[in-house]
Amino acid sequence: MKKLVLIFVCVFLMTIFIALNYLLWDRENKSELYANKSADIDMLKMDIRNYQVTNQELKMEIERLKSANEYLSSQNATVLQDRKQSELTIQRREKLINKLKQGLNIKSFEDLVKKWADNINKGDHIALYSMLYDESSTRREVTGLYDFINDYKNSVKSVSIKSVDFVKDKNVTPKIGEIILKVNLNIEKPEKATGTLFNEGANTRYFIIAFNEQKISWYISEITDTLN
Repeated sequence: MKKLVLIFVCVFLMTIFIALNYLLWDRENKSELYANKSADIDMLKMDIRNYQVTNQELKMEIERLKSANEYLSSQNATVLQDRKQSELTIQRREKLINKLKQGLNIKSFEDLVKKWADNINKGDHIALYSMLYDESSTRREVTGLYDFINDYKNSVKSVSIKSVDFVKDKNVTPKIGEIILKVNLNIEKPEKATGTLFNEGANTRYFIIAFNEQKISWYISEITDTLN
């Protein structure tokens, strides 16, 4: 009888021991599972934050691109408007110049060339400079008054005009608003001349005549010995 009771007690204790081990094992498994789930949740939270940051950056980039596109569209509209305005200005200029050309003859330009020659013969180089470097000409930035006067004083003492004609060469096309004259000259150079603008005796020069829209008048924009 005592042996039987002892067996029951041992079985009971073993059962309790096994139950306690199972509970401990189950608790450890649950703790590990919970820890793994917590880690997974933390990873998901981190991914979500990263996605949110990326999404915000993408939104900002989209807004930046929208602003850039709106700016470019505005600039393009401005450029098109400016281009249209420039085209209209050029058209009006061409019409005005063509209308003026229709009422002109060679004498109108002969007077301009004669005035140029008269200023040389009178030694009025300041007036000559004003003629050649009109307000609408950009050459004033290249040649100063002092250098200009020296060049002319050392190149020509007097000049006489032999002939003035329109250039009729089909291979030469004047720029819009310009007229080209072929002028034959006779030049007298000063003693001990050092200038090279003209040669002694007969010279041929091409006078480029341009139109000053502000003054509504023609002026000599360039004098050259060749036409390219």
